[in-house]
Amino acid sequence: MALTTACALALFANVTCSINHLVEVAFATTHRCQVSGCSFRVRLSDADAAESRRWQEAAAAHPRHVPTSRS
Repeated sequence: MALTTACALALFANVTCSINHLVEVAFATTHRCQVSGCSFRVRLSDADAAESRRWQEAAAAHPRHVPTSRS
């Protein structure tokens, strides 16, 4: 009985976290670096227009470009 309860709680926690993550991704704004091959990005949730614009400019002008890993 204890093993079944532990598995059920773990499954419930995993499904709850996955749904929460999907909701956050669906309602977030993502700003990416425009340099080809750079994987830098900023994801914002609940940001006003001024803050979103500031992060958009920061993503476009960040100092170090991180290459996308290709395997």
